[in-house]
Amino acid sequence: MNEIVRYVIGGVTSSVGEYLSYLLALKVLKFSPYIGVIIGFVVSTLISFGFNEFIVFKKKPGETRNRWHALMKNFMTYLSTGIFLKEFLMYLFIDKAHFSPTYAPIIILIIIAPLNYLIAKLWAFKTHAN
Repeated sequence: MNEIVRYVIGGVTSSVGEYLSYLLALKVLKFSPYIGVIIGFVVSTLISFGFNEFIVFKKKPGETRNRWHALMKNFMTYLSTGIFLKEFLMYLFIDKAHFSPTYAPIIILIIIAPLNYLIAKLWAFKTHAN
């Protein structure tokens, strides 16, 4: 299966987990959308790391990757795009453009997903030859 197809499957799984966590925080726990984004971020980052490490960016024979470094890089990537950029875009979409807090994260995901793929491929899950 193609790497991009695997990434999309992992991304969809991660995004569903993130969105369901966000809705749980927003609708059931009655947290603000901004707190919901943080809760969704944690869930999404863990799901994403698992998919990327074990399914998407597979190591070839003779290649190595430090799993701890990959986790930290994945976390930093998602921190910058999944929290800082997403919170900024949430502010723009909800407070300035008056989008629904229920649907704004879906639109933002379409903006952020391709950026995350490039950062993960070129930096977070980069392998090294032995």
